Amino acid sequence: MKKLILIGAALTLTIFACSKKDDNSNPPPDPITKPYNASSLTAASVASRGTIVKGALPAASATADAPVLSATIAADTYSAVAGRYLVIPVPVEQGSIVKGAYVQFEGADAYFNIDFSKPAGGRIANQRSIFGRDIYGNFNDSAVIIKVPADVSNGVVKLLISVYNAAGKISKSVTVSANLFNTAASTDSKALSGKWKMSRLNEADGKWINPYVADSSRSFYVCNNGTLAFASDPTAPGAVNLVQSYWKTIEEYMELNANGSAKSVYFDSSYQLNLSSCNSRSYNGYADRGSEDLSWYYDGTAKKIYIISDIIKQSTKDFYLVIADVKLENGKLIVTEEDGYATEYTKE
Repeated sequence: MKKLILIGAALTLTIFACSKKDDNSNPPPDPITKPYNASSLTAASVASRGTIVKGALPAASATADAPVLSATIAADTYSAVAGRYLVIPVPVEQGSIVKGAYVQFEGADAYFNIDFSKPAGGRIANQRSIFGRDIYGNFNDSAVIIKVPADVSNGVVKLLISVYNAAGKISKSVTVSANLFNTAASTDSKALSGKWKMSRLNEADGKWINPYVADSSRSFYVCNNGTLAFASDPTAPGAVNLVQSYWKTIEEYMELNANGSAKSVYFDSSYQLNLSSCNSRSYNGYADRGSEDLSWYYDGTAKKIYIISDIIKQSTKDFYLVIADVKLENGKLIVTEEDGYATEYTKE
């Protein structure tokens, strides 16, 4: 899987009043969520390497040596599941080196002062691309990471973000939007909770394949001084067509938990032709296995699932967001990503 509006007053939860007469037909909703305004949401959230400071966001420096926060940050949409992490990579213009960031929920009476130079649970500097762009910075990782409360309700928030350098110079702020989802309070999401085993793949060509059956690729080789060598010309003297590699999935599944947490587990095997000898054909075996801690939310109206890799274990390149179409029928779950790549799962 790969790669998602307002809190001025409050994110609200509708409460239905019931009398004793209709208690059985209209039970009250689960008291899982509660309304937050921007200020109370700030107080209930925790920013990695951040402290809460009362007051307005500090003003931008009117000097040429102030860092420049890239406006591209506002081009992306961000999402977080209640009780999990809102991750916002902070891209700056080439040449700008930042030490930290100021972040404020729009309308709040306080803001977060986030110091990127502080250690962050093993996170390291990242110079690689996220969302197709570079993230610069000489400090631990130039990303805003905020844990939102577990009882926040669905809504869209706006955040004002500016960055500052070691000299205390401050950039102009940029406003970004973020979705907040409460999976635990979602009836639609409950329908998808459970363990789902991958059963078929469709690589956007209309053909379904069984990933548990070995697939292979072939190439032409010639014998050169007793060892196999790749032949770019299949008509070369002595060229033979051999299986270059073959691979298959041993196991792959995802667990979608009712509280919004999730896990993706995979185990693949592959074999590569050993080129050491012309006379004895052998293959070197490799195993690739791992798991990811994720968060998720299902929008039953739009029939879309949000998969968020929000546990950054190494660097911000580990973060990604997938918004995919979902079709559920006959015990099968089909997840189709934006590029047309589809995966079918069977509930276990």
